[in-house]
Amino acid sequence: MKVGVRLTQLLLQCCCEVTRRVLNRGVLDKLHTLYHKPHMALSMKLLILR
Repeated sequence: MKVGVRLTQLLLQCCCEVTRRVLNRGVLDKLHTLYHKPHMALSMKLLILR
């Protein structure tokens, strides 16, 4: 899971076209949902907030 969050962060820092594709797929909504899961560790929550 940690690798997926890091990959998302890197993709959002890429060129505009890659960022647009990531955003169009609803990745930020999925990260928001993941952040609010009751079992989520604090380290993962902090990684998502980056």
